[in-house]
Amino acid sequence: MERQPKQRPGAETIFATLPAINGYVARVMLWPVEAWLHLQSEMLNAAAPATAQWMERRCEGTTAALASIEKLTKCKDVQDATEVQNEWVKDEAKRLEADMRSLGEQTLFFARAAEKASRQATQAAAGSAE
Repeated sequence: MERQPKQRPGAETIFATLPAINGYVARVMLWPVEAWLHLQSEMLNAAAPATAQWMERRCEGTTAALASIEKLTKCKDVQDATEVQNEWVKDEAKRLEADMRSLGEQTLFFARAAEKASRQATQAAAGSAE
């Protein structure tokens, strides 16, 4: 279930109520802050599912490690212990691979979001300079 952000008044609306600052001045002063906050919001929203999945894999890993330790205590010989350990290592490698894939996807997303924000900031700066 995706959480919808609350709609809050923009800085321009807030500053419009102040007698000393008109809308244009507020826009010029605050567009970098609003752009930065918007980018932060996008990044946090994008990171939330990946973080939840990472936490789930860590819980699975902890549960698997505890189960493996329990199995190891019941092993009668070295061959059984080796099989238990090999199974744990194989499963942990799969979780690690999923972590690395997720990290790569998030890194790519953040790079694209930063590029987009930079492009928007450049365009906004060029527009306010005119």
